[in-house]
Amino acid sequence: RSSGRRGLCGWCVTGPRPLLGPEMAQGNPPLPGTPALESAEQDLFNEERLAKRLEESGTRTGLRDWVFDASPLVADLVDVVEESEGFRSVMEEVEGAAKMLSDEDWKKFCEIPAERIHTQDADVHGRLFSAVETSWRDFLAKSPKRLRAARKTATFLHVGTSPPTIALARLMAKCGWLGVSIAPRMLNVAGMEDGLVEHMLDPGSLKDDQEFANLIQTTGPNKCGVVPQPEQFQLTFVNAIFGKGYNPPDSDDEETAGVEGQATTAVSDSAVRTCFGVQGITQTGMVRRRLRALRNSLAVALLRLANKGCMVFVWPGLPFHPMLLFLTASLRTLFQRVHLVIQSGTTRTFEVYVLCVKFDRDAIDNPVGGSPGATLHSFVNSACRGNGVDDVLMWTLTEKALKAESKFGGGSKLFANNYEDLWRDYANMIKVLSIELDAMAAVRASKAKLKVKPKPKRLRTGSLAKADAKAAEAAEERDLGETGGASDSDHNSEDIFLATLEKLPQVAKSGKTKEDLAKRDSTIPLIRTRRKEPLRPSRSLPFLATTLGAAPGCAINGPDPIKLGERWPLIKYGWKRAELSALL
Repeated sequence: RSSGRRGLCGWCVTGPRPLLGPEMAQGNPPLPGTPALESAEQDLFNEERLAKRLEESGTRTGLRDWVFDASPLVADLVDVVEESEGFRSVMEEVEGAAKMLSDEDWKKFCEIPAERIHTQDADVHGRLFSAVETSWRDFLAKSPKRLRAARKTATFLHVGTSPPTIALARLMAKCGWLGVSIAPRMLNVAGMEDGLVEHMLDPGSLKDDQEFANLIQTTGPNKCGVVPQPEQFQLTFVNAIFGKGYNPPDSDDEETAGVEGQATTAVSDSAVRTCFGVQGITQTGMVRRRLRALRNSLAVALLRLANKGCMVFVWPGLPFHPMLLFLTASLRTLFQRVHLVIQSGTTRTFEVYVLCVKFDRDAIDNPVGGSPGATLHSFVNSACRGNGVDDVLMWTLTEKALKAESKFGGGSKLFANNYEDLWRDYANMIKVLSIELDAMAAVRASKAKLKVKPKPKRLRTGSLAKADAKAAEAAEERDLGETGGASDSDHNSEDIFLATLEKLPQVAKSGKTKEDLAKRDSTIPLIRTRRKEPLRPSRSLPFLATTLGAAPGCAINGPDPIKLGERWPLIKYGWKRAELSALL
């Protein structure tokens, strides 16, 4: 598969564009300092920044493939889907954001879609799925009742790199479902111990690889592994999300095989890249562990799913990744309908869902050579999925099949959400995100311009000004004495300060002696305190009108607020607030 660059796509930047304004069109260049020249310079700066950001991503889309580090494959997909209207809308919004946002906001624009996940699970698994799939509401709400009538229990299996969210667990419990969770950590929600059984297994760890192999065993002593009952589930969830909380450790076998990866959440350019040859795309152990987690989760969810059951698969990467097209094409051969769903019109959650409805169990139990069941079984158990061997390139379609899959469902031939719907909804989401970031930047800029300047100190007059001058002179004489300047015998700062106190009117009213005040530092100015006046009810207090008898035209000596406050706490609270406002 070729991963070479053929330049940017048709709607991307192909090089410096000519800046033709009205003056340039007439052959007259704009004069320096004119608005036309400033606009031309800004346009040139935006174009250069756009080209730089598109090139830095490695995918020619501005958004980096930080999950699977397969930027060349995503760049090749751009040539395949460049005629798609939905993908064009995504690129238009990304280019607009790349031109408009600053470096700080552009970094947030690229990071927020990977961080905001599973924040609206109750709404997504309820309202959104019901709007996409007409049978989802009845399946979720009525399946437990039908199975209960047949003396069976509605059960679901949640497997992946993180347990179900609290919102999803409560929704399933409210609908009458009992669940089993297989994840590296436990949910531990009080009051849900009976409705959710949890097992701590990591699908990306080599140490738990045998446990996941036992989960799909149909015979032998290790049949069904740690979850012997039930053998099949009516609903399965695959939650292979690789966020900050998921960081599987390196195994000893990988280190001896020479496949090492940097222990970071996202694959960085400085990651240690080692492989068995120059072929392939995956060259870090971190990506191989993510592929292992994805393979184990999908295998358990499919092979433990009952006939005509449903599966919800959460895609962790970009919505225009070639691996997504490969998995969707494979799942479509086993399910009656496959929907690509995303929460459009909001920036609270960005994960992509693959909703699979009505599973064909016979294709798995009785595989025939070349059938979809046999193909999937061969892919999951292939030696290519082994430790230190798997590669993202093996999870992709050929160029011809990729082009056919990207156009599948076009023209509304099927009652299922296709890639056009997914990319169009994603374009609306990143459009709202860019507008929000730009608005926040404008607010920060306006606050910086309207920043309140500190008020100048009020100059004292009269005796206070003379006292400040005397205190400053005394402090200066004292500093000179400490540094070897004028001697203390020339000027006595204490005598000056005591002489100053005699001129201050507040000294006689304070009740303190001159010696007590002289103990303070002579450099500290005296501050006059404002006397707090008591609240006097009158008709000039509009906030007490018709409450305590202070309305215009009423007598001043109205009802007693103290007695009213003893009976009604609200009046007591209002009276205290009125007193406080009068004092302040």
